[in-house]
Amino acid sequence: MNKTDYLIPEILENASKFENRDQKIVYLREYSSNPLKEILKLVFDDRYVFSFDSMPPFKRSDIPTGLGMNTLFNEAKRLYIFTDPHVEKMGPLRTEQNLIALLESLDPMETDLVVEVLTNKFDYEGIDKQLVQDTFPGLIA
Repeated sequence: MNKTDYLIPEILENASKFENRDQKIVYLREYSSNPLKEILKLVFDDRYVFSFDSMPPFKRSDIPTGLGMNTLFNEAKRLYIFTDPHVEKMGPLRTEQNLIALLESLDPMETDLVVEVLTNKFDYEGIDKQLVQDTFPGLIA
């Protein structure tokens, strides 16, 4: 399979299945992309702070995986708008509207990942700050 055939949550899930740390590093480098790195940066770089306890009500996409019009490959670079300083600038209503539009446009697996990132509940076995620093030196502070 081509590396772009996998959604970002699939790449993270596959990487987490490797028992050996070095295998995780090799896999993440092999399937590396700017959007994957952006997600990892938002999760593990202390400069990015998300203060969401929960998500507003939204309708999950029911489009089959891979057939949706939008993916995190397109949207990962925009997730910074949900960090604390940007949320304050946008205000609660605009933030909620943007968030609902994003969550409803993504594949359910990607929606789950975005929710995990924004609520600080990212949890893929063995994928931690040190692994990300070793895999992509200089990516996070």
